[in-house]
Parts: sequence; structure tokens; C-alpha cells
Amino acid sequence: MRNGGRSGWREVFRPLGLAALLVVSVLGTTRAGQAGPAPFLDDRSTPEALIASLYNAIDRQEYLRAWSYYAEGEGRPAWDDYPAGFAQTRTVTVKTGAVTSEGAAGSVYSNVPVAIRAETRSETTEVFTGCYVTRFVEPGNQAAPPYVPLQIVKGELSPAKESFETAAGTCADPG
Repeated sequence: MRNGGRSGWREVFRPLGLAALLVVSVLGTTRAGQAGPAPFLDDRSTPEALIASLYNAIDRQEYLRAWSYYAEGEGRPAWDDYPAGFAQTRTVTVKTGAVTSEGAAGSVYSNVPVAIRAETRSETTEVFTGCYVTRFVEPGNQAAPPYVPLQIVKGELSPAKESFETAAGTCADPG
């Protein structure tokens, strides 16, 4: 899983270079000079909030919670490899760009462009850009348990050449 000391992001997500604009900070795990972990965040009310919650869980090293934001299926990372992909990650920060959404057969698919700053345990910083696709099944179309909340159906990241402050990307059309 480890690639020359890299934090493992490349192994967790398929490569795709993309952009981001709006900052959603999720810093906070215990580290020198800081008081403690980031406050718990579990918000599925918008695609941006869902991605912020994902990175809050990763930052707090709550990998099962992070993994649970993914829908079952092809876009969900394998659980056996997921926690190991963050073995060298100390903290993460995410910023999201302009979300685009499109409805399809009772669902809304949204593309969320992101830039990620991962600080490693060896105190190096890695920057990634990518895109998450989320799906919201309209509640009126859900008649039997279990209720399906807003979920991530796919996430793709690749190393960025630019700094986190200037990293930005795009997503393909939604859906």
C-alpha cells in the first residue's frame, strides 16, 4: 500500500486531475501545538457537507465512519485496503469547488471538485485534486427500509503539481 512514504491517497482513489475553489477546513487531529481533535462532524445535508464529513472522519482517524459515506457498489473502496491507505496521514484539509448537479430518475447526482492537503507523519505535505460524485435518492422514492441518505458513489484523486492554496480542478458532467 505504501509508495515511497506517500500517504496512500493514490492507492485509495483512481487518478484524475481536477479543480477546487471553496474552502472547507477539517484540520484537527491531536498534534503538537494544538489542543485536540476536530469537533465531530456528520452532515449529509449537502454534497459539500458530506465531503467535509468524510474528511473530518479521516482527520479524526475514524476510517469506518469515512468509509460508510460511500454507497455500496463499484465506486466504494475495498474496506480491507481503506484504513491502510491513511497509515502515514497525520492531518487532512479539504476545499471544494462549485458543485454541479443533475437529476435522473428520482435521484440527484452531484459532482464535487476537491483539493486535498495531506500532512504526513513524517511532516511532509502532499496535495491532491479530484472529484467526488454524490447521489441523493429523493425521499419520496424510498418506500421501504433501509432509508438511503446522501452518499458518495465515486471518488477520484491524483497528485497535484500546484500548492494547496492554488490547487483547483473540475469535474466531468454530473451522473
